[in-house]
Amino acid sequence: MGINAVMNNNNTNVPASAANPLGNKFKPVDPVKILRQYLWLIIPVCLLSPIFAGGVWFIWNKTAPKWQSKQVFQVQAGNVDVRKASMDDLSTGQINMIEAYMQTQSMRMQSEDVFASALNNPDLKKTDWYLSFNDKKPQMVKSLKNEVIGTYIPRDSLLIVLSASTKNGDDSKEIVAAVRDAYLRSLQTSSVGDRRLAEAALVEELKRAEQAIERLNRNIQTYASEKNVVLQRQSSIDLQVKEYTEQLVQLEASLIMTKKTYDILVAQQSSGDLNNFPPEDEQAVDQLPIILGMQQQLNSLESDLKAHLRMYPKNHQTSIYKQNLYEEALDKLSRERNQRLRDIQAAKISEAQNGIETFTNQISGVRPNLDRAQKELTDLSSNIQFYQNLIAQRDAEMLNKEKTQQALNDLRLSLNRSDLDRVQAIGRVTAPILVSPKITVIVPVITFLLVGTAIGLIFLKEVLNQYISSPGDVKLINGAELLSVIPSSTEDKQSKSPIERIVLNHPTSLIAESYRQTRTAILRKMERSGYKTLMIVAAQPGSGASVNIHNIATSLSVNGKNVVILDANIRKPNQHILCNTNSNLGWTDLITGHGDLSNIICDSNNSEPALVPVGNTTVAPEAFESKDFRELLTNLEARYDYVIIDAPPLLLTSDSQILSKIVDAVAIVVHAAQDKRGMVERLQNKMRGNRAELLGLILNGVQSSAGGYFKKNYEAFHRYSASANERGNASRAAAVSAMQDQTDSNA
Repeated sequence: MGINAVMNNNNTNVPASAANPLGNKFKPVDPVKILRQYLWLIIPVCLLSPIFAGGVWFIWNKTAPKWQSKQVFQVQAGNVDVRKASMDDLSTGQINMIEAYMQTQSMRMQSEDVFASALNNPDLKKTDWYLSFNDKKPQMVKSLKNEVIGTYIPRDSLLIVLSASTKNGDDSKEIVAAVRDAYLRSLQTSSVGDRRLAEAALVEELKRAEQAIERLNRNIQTYASEKNVVLQRQSSIDLQVKEYTEQLVQLEASLIMTKKTYDILVAQQSSGDLNNFPPEDEQAVDQLPIILGMQQQLNSLESDLKAHLRMYPKNHQTSIYKQNLYEEALDKLSRERNQRLRDIQAAKISEAQNGIETFTNQISGVRPNLDRAQKELTDLSSNIQFYQNLIAQRDAEMLNKEKTQQALNDLRLSLNRSDLDRVQAIGRVTAPILVSPKITVIVPVITFLLVGTAIGLIFLKEVLNQYISSPGDVKLINGAELLSVIPSSTEDKQSKSPIERIVLNHPTSLIAESYRQTRTAILRKMERSGYKTLMIVAAQPGSGASVNIHNIATSLSVNGKNVVILDANIRKPNQHILCNTNSNLGWTDLITGHGDLSNIICDSNNSEPALVPVGNTTVAPEAFESKDFRELLTNLEARYDYVIIDAPPLLLTSDSQILSKIVDAVAIVVHAAQDKRGMVERLQNKMRGNRAELLGLILNGVQSSAGGYFKKNYEAFHRYSASANERGNASRAAAVSAMQDQTDSNA
């Protein structure tokens, strides 16, 4: 159970749906497995990379080092008497002003005027940097500006840092000192003049503010006398606006209601409907004397008709006459009543028209009055707003005067104090430090790049690798099924037997066990389908198909099966060499009539399979389609349990495709690290559609890799086999010792 548990990964069925989703172009990889597999390369790269990086640093440090010295300047935070190291206590306006000033001073330190003045420094003229220019000052200024001098402002501080970078450390210190002195001289020269100009500007601003305040006060006094009259008039006009507005709203509402009533009456009149008169109109018409008289007359005719009908029938001449009189009176009453209602309706329409005209005229009279009052109210409000604006302007000017006076006082104070220069140098120029190259940066960076590049190239190689090296690569082939895995002969450390006959000569070896597993996989498929003929063919030359055929057939024979190998490789037959036979006859002689079946079969007495050699190799491939070859297969199927056929490689000839039309099953031998996935997939597709069923692939010559699954499997197999051999040897030694003791006692 131990060996099978270790080796049973061979019989892996891989359906088409398990194909690589990225296609056959890219192969998924296991990072841990790849890293362990290439550990032999990664470790030297990791060890040599720091050494290489150290060499790069050494050469860089000797040829192009970069030394840097610095001078720090502190800036005063506005026109105040104290100095601050940060901007935490400054307002937003002060921060904006000081930042602009610091940016200006930073650019001033790098100005050409400052550099030209610095070049006159005697100590600077003694430096190697100065002497390298041969007294060409324009080029020196350009070098200082673009290469040597730099400035920066630390975040949230009132500091400016001036630095110089050169190949010689002493030169950088002297350059920074010369530029610092030139800048401070320039700053001191311009500082007094700038402050005098600022004082004159502040005095002028103070005079302007005083004049503006005086002018505004006069205007305020002028408008103050009129303010009370304006306010009283504004109150009166405001009341008028309210009254006119209320009148206009009421008139417009009445106009809308009258128009609505007029539209309803006109609609009723136009429709001619006599059933929609208001009830009050009908009651008023019914109370008219003429209507009351006609109604009384109608009631009299009705009473007379009813009395007559009690005495005479309806068709009596007198009854008909009285009925006609009644109906004529009723019709006359109805016409008169409707006419009176229409007269009332017409009167209401006329009244509504008059109302609309009246309301429209009243609105036309009120609206101009309202507009005039609103305009006057707006003018009065503008006058009041103007007065309020004068007061606001005066207050603003007074505040401006106060601030200007304070600024002027601060400025005059600073003119009398030499310690209040806006920019001052803090301390001395720092000692030069090596800023480039830094070994703490160069070595890790180059090491990381070299190791990363090596690992990246390894992974790229593995991802783009198209060769089949392991069972995992078979999974990437669409529709491929793996029958078994045959390890490389270098993996079997215990066996020194040639691999061509290893199943017979060393049956306990790792490779022999792999062939037994292959035999089991083939038997399971062939017995299930009742197949007897199996063609095992290589993808291309050198795949090891002939050796695999011989060992698989030998394993079947050892298992008790009656097996014959039919060597159908008419181009390069090898089975007669593997089977140690010297027969000159073969199946080609049989189908050409130069022998019989019993003479060409080479039987073995050592549990090896029988062999039907090729014979004459000049026969054409069309012989496989002949009737005699088919009869040969039929006879071999009758004599033996299984017929294993060795055929030429699929890639080079069409022989295997011809044979696939007459055999039951086919297995393709693929050599690890030699055959590509795309080629194997194309060969599979060529074999499909024929009579023979494609049982799957036999992966031959597989090398174990560090960290790989097969490496662990092979090691486990060797440990298991070694422990079994030790137990067997110990048992035999104990038996021999016991027999020797028994012999001695008998003596």
